[in-house]
Amino acid sequence: LARMPAPSNHPLAGIRIALDPGHIGGEWARIEERWFIVERTDRPVQEAVLARLVAMHMKKRLEAAGAEVVLTVDGFEPVTGMRPDDFREQAEAEIAAEPPRFLTWSPLEREAGLADAVRKRQESMFFRNAEIRARAEKVNLLLRPDLTMCIHFNAVEWGQDHRLIEENRLLFYLHGQTMAGELADDRQKRRLLFKLLEQSHPMEKAVAEAVADYMVDATGLPPVEYQAAPNVTPDPDHIYVFYRNLAANRLFDGPVVYLEPYFQNNRVVYHRIQAGDYEGLRMVDGRLCKSIYREYADAVADGVIETYAAFRTRPAGE
Repeated sequence: LARMPAPSNHPLAGIRIALDPGHIGGEWARIEERWFIVERTDRPVQEAVLARLVAMHMKKRLEAAGAEVVLTVDGFEPVTGMRPDDFREQAEAEIAAEPPRFLTWSPLEREAGLADAVRKRQESMFFRNAEIRARAEKVNLLLRPDLTMCIHFNAVEWGQDHRLIEENRLLFYLHGQTMAGELADDRQKRRLLFKLLEQSHPMEKAVAEAVADYMVDATGLPPVEYQAAPNVTPDPDHIYVFYRNLAANRLFDGPVVYLEPYFQNNRVVYHRIQAGDYEGLRMVDGRLCKSIYREYADAVADGVIETYAAFRTRPAGE
C-alpha cells in the first residue's frame, strides 16, 4: 500500500472491497430463523434485508473514496445451487449415528420428532454450510478482493415473555481461536495455515479496531461480554473486537472483518428498524438519530477509509 500512492480525496483508489450481506433472506428467512415481528402491523425484522440496506449505503461511501466495491449476493436467492432436500440423506445418516433421541416418547411422537430433527439438520447444512462455502468460492475465485466486510446484526435470546429487551451492545470478529477439535479436521488445519501464510491479520485487525472506534463514537454502546467462552477470545488491544473461528472469516481469502453490531430485539433498535431508512435525522424514542442503516454504514466506511489512508502516500505534487 505504501508503494501505491492515492490522492487525499480518494484514499481507497486501487482497492477492491467485497461486501457480504449476511444470510439469504426472502423466502428462506424463516428457515434461517432470521425473521421476527412483535405486532402484526409492524415491519418484519429480516436480518438479510437489514444487511442489504447497510451494504447499499456502505457501497456508496466506499466508492466515493475511490474503492471498487463488489457484493457477494444480488437479491434474495442463494449463491449455492444446493437446496435443503439435497442434504436429506446426509442428515438422516448423521442423526442415526447420534445417541438415540426421544427414548421416553411414544412411537408416534418419536417418529414425528425424528422427522423434524432431520428437517432442521438438512436446512442447517444448506444455509450454514453450503451457502457460506459457495460465497467463499465466489469471493476467492471471482471477486478476489483486498478486503471483505461481512455485514450482520446481532440478537440475543428472548426472555420467557418474548418482550423486546433493553440491552444493546456491539461486536466485531476476527479470524482466530481455532479449537483443538477443529484442528483435527484437515480442511480447517489447511485453512488456518493458509490464513497465517497470507499475512492478512495485520490489516483486518487494523480495520476492525478502527471500525469499532467509529461505531462506539456513533452509538455509545458497550461491548458484548463473554462469560469464559472457550471458542472466543478478546483482542488484547480492543475490548469490542474478538477472535473466533467463524466459517466466513476462515474460508474467505484475504483480510476479513465480521461485523455484528446492535441487538435486533432491543427496544430502541426495533423502533429504529420500524422507522425505516431515511435521510437526515428523525426523532425515534425521544432522540434525534440517523437511519440505523446509514449510521452503521457510515461508521464502517469511516473506519475503513481511515485505516487505508494511514498506509497510503500522496501522489507527487499533491
